[in-house]
Amino acid sequence: MVQKPSFMGRKKFVVFFILLLIVSVATNSHAQSGLKRVQMGSSSTNVSFLALYTALNRGFFKEEGIDLEIVFMPANLASTAVLNGDLDYNGAVTGTIGAAVQGRPMKVLLFTVSKPLLFLIGQKNIKDLKQLKGKKIAGSSPGGSATLLANQALKQIGLEPGKDVSVLQMSGNVASRYAVLESGVVDASLLSVPENIIAHEKGYNELLFHRRCGRVSAERFWHPRETYSRESRRSLSDGPRNAARPAIYMG
Repeated sequence: MVQKPSFMGRKKFVVFFILLLIVSVATNSHAQSGLKRVQMGSSSTNVSFLALYTALNRGFFKEEGIDLEIVFMPANLASTAVLNGDLDYNGAVTGTIGAAVQGRPMKVLLFTVSKPLLFLIGQKNIKDLKQLKGKKIAGSSPGGSATLLANQALKQIGLEPGKDVSVLQMSGNVASRYAVLESGVVDASLLSVPENIIAHEKGYNELLFHRRCGRVSAERFWHPRETYSRESRRSLSDGPRNAARPAIYMG
């Protein structure tokens, strides 16, 4: 006597068939699109990344055959992911220049801003940079833009980082640096748009706009691994071109 499949058996078969169908449709759709999948790490959505998001939302990447996926993660982790081959690009400076200096296979392809877009914002009772002596500033992770720029600003006014002023190395993004400023953990913090506007409206003081310092900064750029196939190198050359197009579009 032939036994009929049980209800659970039929249910498992239906689920397996649906999953197989979904995978098949997704694979065919991606193949038919002809787009090359590229993953890029991003640690923030602030104004420094405006060119990148404009290019993505205006479809500039797809016009060049690139299906760009932005993966949000801390900048230092993104650098590690690029080195390990888990990501194609990192959109921030943190960890990259240090790796390149050490001989790791990282290469800078494009700067999207010529000068830093960071504001040094102080507590409500601090109105001048020299009042920071003996105080604490929220930086970023080791080698990150905020830490480097905080050190630069302090040296310009004759204060020694680590001796006269403590620059705290912090993981996370600009929002976390604003949170420690608001909670009183630090006396000043490096913020960008829109956190600097929010802080100003709440009575915090702008001590310095780093763009006025006149120093070129490696703020936001594409930097992939150097080891790519010939086919992959085409996407590398297209990436900077598409990230640069928004400057023309917005101008």
